[in-house]
Order: sequence, then structure tokens, then C-alpha cells
Amino acid sequence: MLFPQIRTQGVLQEAAARQVSVSRSGNRLHDGSRIQGAKVRPLVRCWRLRYAGLTAEEAEALRHLVVESRSAAGGFVFIDPWANMLARSEDLTDGVWQPSALCEVSRENALDEGIAVHSVRSLSGVAERIEQVVALGGAGTFCLSCDVRSETAAVGAVRLQGGSQVFSRTFAAGPAWRSVWVTGEFSSACAELLVSIEVGGGSVVMVRGVELDYQGTPCPYKPSHGAGGVYPDARVVEEEFIQTLRGQDWIDCQLEVRVD
Repeated sequence: MLFPQIRTQGVLQEAAARQVSVSRSGNRLHDGSRIQGAKVRPLVRCWRLRYAGLTAEEAEALRHLVVESRSAAGGFVFIDPWANMLARSEDLTDGVWQPSALCEVSRENALDEGIAVHSVRSLSGVAERIEQVVALGGAGTFCLSCDVRSETAAVGAVRLQGGSQVFSRTFAAGPAWRSVWVTGEFSSACAELLVSIEVGGGSVVMVRGVELDYQGTPCPYKPSHGAGGVYPDARVVEEEFIQTLRGQDWIDCQLEVRVD
């Protein structure tokens, strides 16, 4: 079960907040000093969201999520609106990224503190790719984007696949950086989303700023140095879930999503 997608043009998300906290054990001694122990439970992540101008359909989808997740063993999957869905976007050589058999990937600006640049090379006469699998459990619209360039003319593609549904967009890379992206509108629920960057046979393409967003268009790049912003086992704190009717087909909503 995936957090509903809010896609209406009139929706504004305002006064939102994200918080990470941890509980630790403590003991106060007779002399007034305090001993802080190890953490007693994992990090608690919390998002407080305020939506203005939801349609009746979107508001009902959120209400349905609250009801259904009460009895769901694993809660629902929440996508952090401030994070890159992809893990390790700053290290395409990490194990979370899987190159095809004859694809070579290397970091090109290791001494530069800016955005990581990687070369993706096809060592064969056919297209080779690098890919990452993102666990989802729902349907929706996603956008894969990155910047590409090549010292020589090169072609490639960016690709999204969920089950039997595939969305692909080809690109031509030249000496100047250019942004490329593909939007996938998945009408059927996907257990996993396969994200791929493909390079034509014998070509080398420089890649930076690889991002996956839970929306139909790319947004400014958000680097990820660890896990991506996809959180299973999320819950809505029902005491913080409030919907207010402002007019016909105009509903404001505030809610708190928590992942323990």
C-alpha cells in the first residue's frame, strides 16, 4: 500500500516539517549528574504535512489510507517529499547499483566535493546499462532524471519498469551537460520499480544527479549518500489527522506520518 499521490494543480503543501528523534535510557545520580545510556529503540522519523485545496477524491484517498493501514501488518509505504527515492545517487559504483555484464562504471571527480560525476561505459557492441531496484507496493506516477554529456557523440536511454509496464526515453549526449528524464504513469500496482540508465554500444556517457521523484516532472537534484527516501511500515498518527471543508471540492488536510 502506497501513500496516495497528490497531483491536482491547485494543491499547495505548506508549513510542513520533518523530524528525526531517538529515545535513550538515562539515570540521574545522587550528586545530580546524569548518565546517558544507549538508545533503547530505533530512530523515529516523523513528517507533519499540511495540504490546502485537496479535491474530494484526494481527501477520500487519505481517509481510506488511515482506515486501511489500521489493520495492515506492515502499514504503508511513504515517500519522503524532501528526499531522492534512489539510494546512493552519489556513488553509482555502490552495490545497490547493478551494472550489466559489460558495463563499466567509475567515479570521475573523486577529489571534487561537488555533485559526483560518473562515467558509464559500454564495453560491448550493444547497449549496456546500470540499474537499481526500488521497493514500492503501489501505483502512481514517477519521474527518473539525470544530467548527461559525452566527449564524443553518444546515445542512450533512461528507463522505468514496473512489472509488465515499461517507460523509456532515448537521449543523445554531446560535450555540454543536458538534462534528460522519463515519466512513468503506472496504472497497476508495482511491487518493485526497476530504474535504468542505458548507454549505446561502445559509448561512454558522463552521468550526474540521478534522481527518482514521486511526481510527473523532475525537480532539483537532492543527493543521497545512503538509503533512498522510501519508507515501509509507515503509519498516520490518527490524533493528528484533521480534514476541513473550505468549499465545494476544496478540502484542507493536516496529518502526521510516523516511521518507527
